[in-house]
Amino acid sequence: MTITGFASPMSIKDYCNAGIIEQWGLWDCQVQGAIGCYLAAYVAAGNQLKVGDKLDIPKIGTVEVMPNNCLVEGAATAEVNNGVVLLPERTIFNKDNMNNYDF
Repeated sequence: MTITGFASPMSIKDYCNAGIIEQWGLWDCQVQGAIGCYLAAYVAAGNQLKVGDKLDIPKIGTVEVMPNNCLVEGAATAEVNNGVVLLPERTIFNKDNMNNYDF
C-alpha cells in the first residue's frame, strides 16, 4: 500500500519507530522549485509541451511530461501544456537510515 501526503520528517520518524510505516521518501524542494520555474519560463517563452516530451533542465537532468492519469486514474490531460512532471529522484528513509539525517 502506498500512502501519499505531506508531513514533517520528524513526525514521520515516530510512525516508522512504531512500525506503522516501513519507509518514506522526500524530494529536494530546491529541485522541485527549480523544475517548476524552468517549466514556467519555458512555456511563457512560447514553447509548447505535450505528453511524452522530454526536456533537459540544466543542473537537474531530463524530465518527461506524463499524462495526468499517472497520478489520478481517469484524469484527463489537455493536448498542449498540460500534464505531470515527476521529480527525477528522491531520498528513501527507513528505520536503518532515518537518524543519519538532521531534519
